[in-house]
Amino acid sequence: MAAAQEVASNATSSYGPTPAMNDTYFTLDIKTTNTSHAMILEHGILHNRVENSDSKITSISAIHVTRWDSDQKECFEYSADGLSEPGFIGNSMTLMSSQMAHESHTCRTYNNDKGYFTIAEVIEAIVDLERVDRPQSEWCGGVNCNHIYFEGLLPGKQKWTDATFYIVYGDLCP
Repeated sequence: MAAAQEVASNATSSYGPTPAMNDTYFTLDIKTTNTSHAMILEHGILHNRVENSDSKITSISAIHVTRWDSDQKECFEYSADGLSEPGFIGNSMTLMSSQMAHESHTCRTYNNDKGYFTIAEVIEAIVDLERVDRPQSEWCGGVNCNHIYFEGLLPGKQKWTDATFYIVYGDLCP
């Protein structure tokens, strides 16, 4: 509990993502049955992946989990200790999909008793939500496997409630 209290005192609010979570980036690794085409640009980084209309998602996981170091101006892979740091302050965390292409938005609430979620637990919850939500999405005629670079959790003050955070993805690697 001391770790959560220390992070809470350093956080910008007493509820929500910690500064460490705000500096966290990862890539969704989405496996499917029928990719139409993928354009790979420099350094093997995937851009503009398009799925055929009959393609199905077979698995989703988080890979390349990194933390931005503002002093060194670069990202570093997380250690096991780093992933155990508090990533979200609160006994509950409500996440909303950011896939605007389908009409129903998937929303899930995750609970615990310790007052915070570790960075690993936040990422696990995001991947859990994506396993439910991504199969409903659509991008260029198939499921959305293009927007895969996690960019953060934003408060849903304008669309939902203050207690809901929506997941933001980009289509370019940070």
